[in-house]
Amino acid sequence: MADGALSDDFVRLRTGLAGAVLQRFVNSNIKAAAVAEEGRSYPERFREMVSEYRNGNTFRVFTDPEEAVEWLLA
Repeated sequence: MADGALSDDFVRLRTGLAGAVLQRFVNSNIKAAAVAEEGRSYPERFREMVSEYRNGNTFRVFTDPEEAVEWLLA
């Protein structure tokens, strides 16, 4: 596993981990953000999922921790 907030199991959507975690956030009405490592190669399906969530109010992925905090507090 690479160092960082997003584990390999989370970004490989076939494991189901991301879906289970994000569904809990939605069910509990919890706003969540993750900080992705710049330069790390993420699977295509994960990038598609991040793109789908980009305009939502539940979950977003950022490369800048300060931007993630600003979005969470907004």
